[in-house]
Amino acid sequence: MFTEEEARDIFKKALQAINYIHSMNVSHRDIKPENFVFENIASNNLKLIDFGLSSSFISVSEAKNKPFLLRMRTPVGTKIYVAPEVYQKEYTEKCDIWSAGVMLYALLCGYPPFLSENEDEIKRKIMRGKFKFREDWDKISDEAKDLISKMLVPESRRPTARECLDHPWFNMDTH
Repeated sequence: MFTEEEARDIFKKALQAINYIHSMNVSHRDIKPENFVFENIASNNLKLIDFGLSSSFISVSEAKNKPFLLRMRTPVGTKIYVAPEVYQKEYTEKCDIWSAGVMLYALLCGYPPFLSENEDEIKRKIMRGKFKFREDWDKISDEAKDLISKMLVPESRRPTARECLDHPWFNMDTH
C-alpha cells in the first residue's frame, strides 16, 4: 500500500505508458502491478513489461465503416484485473483502462475491488461491476475515488488513458 501521493506519482507514469502504447495501436491486455517495474533501485522511471498477451488493434479512424474490426475477441489477462467485456469476448483497448482502475484501487488500499477466494465469484463480481469504498477509504481523496469510479464502468462510458491523465486528481496540491 502506498500513500495517495506515492500512488498518484506511480499511477501517472503507468497511465502514460498505457497512453503511449494505445497511441501505437497496441493493447497490453494484462495490466497489473507485476507488469510495471522501476528501471533500477535509484530510478523513479517506471517501465511497462511483459507484452506476451498484447495485441495490435485498429483505431476508430482506421476502421472507417467497419466497427467489427475494432473488437478483440480472445479472453486473456489476469482474472482479478480482467474487464467484464473481455469475458464476453468482444472488447477494445479500453480493457487496459479497467485493469488500471483495479490496479489504482489496490495501490490505494492494498486489496482489489473485486475480491473473493473463489475465481467464479471474482468473475461474477467483475461482471456486475459493483464495488465499494469501505471505511479504510475515508482518508483517500474524493478525486481519487472519482477517477476509479470513472474507470470501472462499462466500456462505452470508460475514458481513454489520455482522458484519465487529464483527471483533476493528477493536479491536486499534495502539500
